[in-house]
Amino acid sequence: MTDAEPDLGRQEGRFDPPDADGFRRLRSEHDRFHHVYGDVRVRREGARGRVRVATGLHHSNPLDALHGGFLMAFADIALFLGPAILGRLRAGPAVTMHCATTFILPGRVGIDLDALVEVTGETGRTLFVRGLLEQEAQTIASFEGTMRKISPR
Repeated sequence: MTDAEPDLGRQEGRFDPPDADGFRRLRSEHDRFHHVYGDVRVRREGARGRVRVATGLHHSNPLDALHGGFLMAFADIALFLGPAILGRLRAGPAVTMHCATTFILPGRVGIDLDALVEVTGETGRTLFVRGLLEQEAQTIASFEGTMRKISPR
């Protein structure tokens, strides 16, 4: 597998060719949960993956900041897409075993949200991942997770 052809395993999606900024758009044949996020884009940046979504008023809470549930679910999506763009989920799909999020600053509506993701370890079918949620290079949350790779039946 090359950077030009990242593998999403059986995640029912594929990455479009890169745009001018090197981002690939995730395209799915089915209307799955990640469609709540609209246009999900990913790119490889060395040993890290960057996952990006636009934010809008429908992602906000009553304080006009990004809703914590939106941020936590985006972190969970990034646990999959970061390793996928890095070529670390070749064997097929995975499930989240653990995901912890620490909120640092309120997220701002109308500014792209990025997840910078790195794989910190791998043992057999277990993948350890950590990342940061950022807006305009300012960290608004950190997260870590443990993924279990599922073997094909």
